[in-house]
Amino acid sequence: MFDQTSWQGQPQTSMQTPQHPSADPQYAAASFEPVQGGGYGYGRPADINVEGGPATGSDANMMQGMMDSMISNPSMVKSFAKAGLGAYGEKSYNFVQNTANKYFSGETLHRYFNLDQQYVVNKLKLLACPVLHKGSWARIPEQVAGGMTYKPPRHDINAPDLYIPIMGLLSYTLLGSGVMLVDDKFTPETLRSYISYGLMAWVFSAMVLWAGLKSIATAQVPINVPFLDLLSYSGYAFVPVCWSMVFGCGLGKYGKYGYYFTWLWGSSCMAVFIVKTMKRIIFAEARHYGVDSKSNNYHLLAIALIQYPVAYWLAVLP
Repeated sequence: MFDQTSWQGQPQTSMQTPQHPSADPQYAAASFEPVQGGGYGYGRPADINVEGGPATGSDANMMQGMMDSMISNPSMVKSFAKAGLGAYGEKSYNFVQNTANKYFSGETLHRYFNLDQQYVVNKLKLLACPVLHKGSWARIPEQVAGGMTYKPPRHDINAPDLYIPIMGLLSYTLLGSGVMLVDDKFTPETLRSYISYGLMAWVFSAMVLWAGLKSIATAQVPINVPFLDLLSYSGYAFVPVCWSMVFGCGLGKYGKYGYYFTWLWGSSCMAVFIVKTMKRIIFAEARHYGVDSKSNNYHLLAIALIQYPVAYWLAVLP
């Protein structure tokens, strides 16, 4: 402790004692808003201007009005965002918006689920033995206000749908989990694994169809097929895969023979179905442009052969 009297005898120096911030008249003139609950906490100054001087009431009201307008009017926020993104951001925004409206709008998706029980039964029969299909593989056109389109699955057995592929994926997941449960190998991760493998195989098959059609397409024959159609066609592969799993596990000690027989039969039927469907698409485009399409048989053969390893990879070998 220093003695106060010893300091009184010391000569005065030029060093000044630092003042408390409240001694500054500019600081003292600023009032603080009390935080909720009383007292002065870490609240913001009520009337401090960013330039260093006290702000007027009109400036504070203007800022508050702008914030209220942006909150109450979301379109203003969207306008600011689009202006900030610039030309590139606006093009990307329009591309994503147009793609979503084209493939995932309510009207587009509704057509893939516009079916009935009779269509499902007939489609499963077609997938079980496509060589017995006596009718045409061409889709039935339909005149609408905007031009020509095709009839939905309810009225056309050759129309693609997403109901059977989705139900096939769920059935594949449940059957595979049941097999693991019987073998006392089931874990909570099993469901996620089967869904992941199923989705990967589904998207891979659809991409193979898309790449095959793009490789066939030329400047004279531009083949444009909606990706959801290809996703529907490739998703039918879950039907023979489920048959292989059922016969492989339901025949006891003969399950291995049942599995191989149904795998070979189901994959062959799926290959015939895919070839017939792709052939119809290619020939329809070729006839429309008056071009010979017989040179595409090798591409169709490659698309057919890919069905065997995909089905073998998905199915569970007993």
